[in-house]
Amino acid sequence: MSQQAIQAGHAALEHAYRHGRPADHPSYIHLTVRDQAQLRVLQHTLEQHGIPTAEFHEPHQDWGLTAIACLLSEAQRSVLKGLPLWKLPTQVPMGVAA
Repeated sequence: MSQQAIQAGHAALEHAYRHGRPADHPSYIHLTVRDQAQLRVLQHTLEQHGIPTAEFHEPHQDWGLTAIACLLSEAQRSVLKGLPLWKLPTQVPMGVAA
């Protein structure tokens, strides 16, 4: 599970390398998808909406595409609607008693 956070960090760095520093300070939201196939669908959806992305492909373990980073405007946030926030497996969802 910690590898997911590391892969997301790599994608965020790739985005900064590729697209430069944003004019303002964006929020960082770490979302998750079920598997690599869903990640590819998400990548395609973002491209269809004209949202620039940066992808990270893990070279050391031959895992292929492992993470995508993008910057969204408030109006574009609905593109990611329904994707769950990433959390550690030990975290209890908000509003649920432990």
